[in-house]
Amino acid sequence: MDMNKIERLTAEILALSKNKRMTAVELSKTFEVGLRTIYRDIQALSEMNVPIVAKTGTDGGYSLLDDYFIPPVVFNADEVFAMLLSKKVIKEVNIPGYTQYVNSAFFKMESNVYGCLLRRFENLQKRIFFDIKNMDVDISEQQLFYKIIEGLESNRRTRVKIYSPCKMEDVELYIRPYGLIYRDGIWLIVAFCEVCKQIEHFRMDRIREVVLKDEAFALPDAFDIQDYSGQRCYYGEEGNDKYEIVKIAVDKSRFYLVKDYVFFKYDELTEQGNKYILTIGTVDAQEYVKLALRFFDCIEILEPLWLKNKVMESLEDTYKKYRKD
Repeated sequence: MDMNKIERLTAEILALSKNKRMTAVELSKTFEVGLRTIYRDIQALSEMNVPIVAKTGTDGGYSLLDDYFIPPVVFNADEVFAMLLSKKVIKEVNIPGYTQYVNSAFFKMESNVYGCLLRRFENLQKRIFFDIKNMDVDISEQQLFYKIIEGLESNRRTRVKIYSPCKMEDVELYIRPYGLIYRDGIWLIVAFCEVCKQIEHFRMDRIREVVLKDEAFALPDAFDIQDYSGQRCYYGEEGNDKYEIVKIAVDKSRFYLVKDYVFFKYDELTEQGNKYILTIGTVDAQEYVKLALRFFDCIEILEPLWLKNKVMESLEDTYKKYRKD
């Protein structure tokens, strides 16, 4: 879903107007296109009599003549402040393939605001911080994201190949995509899974392949993406739907191995000596027995007590199996 050329050329003019000078590399990264495309765009703008000045050398780049006029769009003071604050949040959210549109929108807004007003609010918003946990997840395959968006829009039955941490291999599933959730650096697709016959969520960074089928489905009237996100609607083993708060301690030195196996993003992380304490809301608590056994040397279940007992029972069963009389 590429930005069309006219939109990109307009956005490039606005970017140069705001930044005074940008290199081809900077323009390429901003609009997610190759250097050759930027060079062609600069040539096209010059042929359209846009007064672009090119300068070579270490401080070189492209700039606009100061007197080049861009028709204004009017924003009031509150709109400017709201947009600047939202910009801080949006920068924390990785939307694959859409960075170019986000940058273009903000260039359009900022290019039409009086300099004194813009500086006033930029100074103010520097003193406002959004504490958004980020797992440094990067979805490199933009086309997979586009396909999921297309599947959501048209309610298309979808075949996905996804990595299963429990099985340690890729599995193939048929799903009916209901929505997307972005939570602390992770994109989750919420969908009806035709294998388990329940609504599940799947981490987008574990999806290897997406194929849209020529079969539509009806989105349930009762489904609400916000309710799902707030309630952590897991499908527990043996039909257990009791919501639980699970606390686990993880060695800091091994946390990088464990973090991808936390089945929903932790609600709270605190430090305690050489350990991280994770607080997790789930109704799939039994899965953390498997996690504790898999990483027995660096994970400890702290709460609830019944879950700790489950781990001990599993260890006792294993001991009996291998015990030599």
